[in-house]
Amino acid sequence: MVRRRTPFYSIAFLFLLLVFSQSGTCGRSKMNANSKDSNQRAGSSEATQDHLTGSWGGQGIVMEIGADGIALTFDCAHGTITDELKIDKDKRFEVPGSFTREHGGPIRENETPEASAAIYSGVVDGDTLTLTVTLTRNKEDMGTFTLMRGKTGRLRRCV
Repeated sequence: MVRRRTPFYSIAFLFLLLVFSQSGTCGRSKMNANSKDSNQRAGSSEATQDHLTGSWGGQGIVMEIGADGIALTFDCAHGTITDELKIDKDKRFEVPGSFTREHGGPIRENETPEASAAIYSGVVDGDTLTLTVTLTRNKEDMGTFTLMRGKTGRLRRCV
């Protein structure tokens, strides 16, 4: 009886071919992504909110960034930002918006919640965004929040 053995070298060659073809693809993707980021940084001192688009969440806050603006939901308030969020070279931003306090229970038929002018400022560091909300009229600090990209916010709605 003649026994046929698969040569070790053939299997090793196929394995190495598979490994190198995969790592080459990943390496090029990372290299292209890094060069795109560095080109964006080198080409302009400000980045736009395009790369921030999506859901962000943290304790007491949910933020949805879209092409037509930013919607914020807090534990007992909500806010909007219609201006474009521009990030400077230090990864900071400051943009005007509105902040509307809410209360527990139903809203009465003739009740219209009053929106207050607010300044939304902060810093973006990768997938972490730190946001401070300050009312314009009396400089009241409504809080500082840490949000993470793609995370669900933890809200305790007014009761």
